[in-house]
Amino acid sequence: MNINEKRIKRQTIRSTLIMTGLGGVVGLILSVWIVRKCPAEYSTLQRNLWLIGTLLFFYGTYIVQLVVHEAGHLLFGLLAGYRFGSFRVFNLTLIKEKGKLRFKRYSVAGTAGQCLMRSPEKPVGKGGVILYNLGGVLLNLFTSFPLFILFIFAVAWDVPFVLATVPLVAVLAGWLAAMINGLPIRSQMVDNDGYNVWAATRNKDTLRAFDLQLKITQRLLEGQRLKDMPDEWFVLPEDEAMKNSMRAAEGVYIANRLMDEHRFEEAENLMAHLLQIESGIVGLHRSMLGFDRLYVELIGENRQEVISSLYTKELQKTALMMKSTLTVSRTLYAYALIVKNDTAEAKKWKALFEKTAATYPYKNEVTAERELLALAQKRVEEHNF
Repeated sequence: MNINEKRIKRQTIRSTLIMTGLGGVVGLILSVWIVRKCPAEYSTLQRNLWLIGTLLFFYGTYIVQLVVHEAGHLLFGLLAGYRFGSFRVFNLTLIKEKGKLRFKRYSVAGTAGQCLMRSPEKPVGKGGVILYNLGGVLLNLFTSFPLFILFIFAVAWDVPFVLATVPLVAVLAGWLAAMINGLPIRSQMVDNDGYNVWAATRNKDTLRAFDLQLKITQRLLEGQRLKDMPDEWFVLPEDEAMKNSMRAAEGVYIANRLMDEHRFEEAENLMAHLLQIESGIVGLHRSMLGFDRLYVELIGENRQEVISSLYTKELQKTALMMKSTLTVSRTLYAYALIVKNDTAEAKKWKALFEKTAATYPYKNEVTAERELLALAQKRVEEHNF
């Protein structure tokens, strides 16, 4: 286990403990409330049913708070000077495409939602970056505050148990959403808002890197491919700088651009380097780099021992979790054709690719991935696998 794997494992354990602990506190508060305030004439069965019902209601209000959270990013992002890009809850995504709002289906592993803004014409500075990133947390807290006051009054006036439980559950859902997103946490796949604020506001370079990510996303939404974007956007930072997640993302985008340009040897060298050094690359990007490296080996030298070393058990687990992702389905299509010589399985992966592509918001990425699908098919035809 190398230094990156050890660090990722520690981060995953830490984030899991934090989120489990926060969830446990919420569960404890609700349990104590029901046990102490539930009417005495209720039987044990009735109390347990109330607990289950309350937890289900909590789950529903938490989903509402997820929508509120993303709306907070949108609201405070607009106030900071950003412009609307896309708004996603689970896999339902609203994007602005050619001046019109359209619904697409798109998901990102490790996230329940995402609000992406377009870069403002004038730099928003450190304050604007903080406001946009923590906008969701702020709106979670703002919407929870009046409910908390209502709960206090409900307890003070000794209102019926059922009525008092409603604002309590809603408050806890809002607070939990705020803490999970506000406390700096690096999960297995992505960084949360609190960590992004910490990483983006270290210095001018990290602020610029955050703004660059938004600019690239904006161009992708507008239909431009990475290979057609300005060269000056893709300058590899020093290894030391890439310990910061915002700067590390710059390296990932360069690798992605090399893949888009079909400069596979250069892409492989860079990806191998990025995955070897101690860096702040998020788990999601790290996994995607792993699939790209596997693809490059498949259509290139196709060395079985290298393929086995790249397609690790961890990457196989990720493949199951993210199989509908274009990069994953494209790579496993190539794997089925070239390694397994299984055209039936390859057709299944291609069908899944097409299903995802049909509602994918970044049509330019679909075009790029289709080219890579075709290259895999060409590799098979040339070598008569």
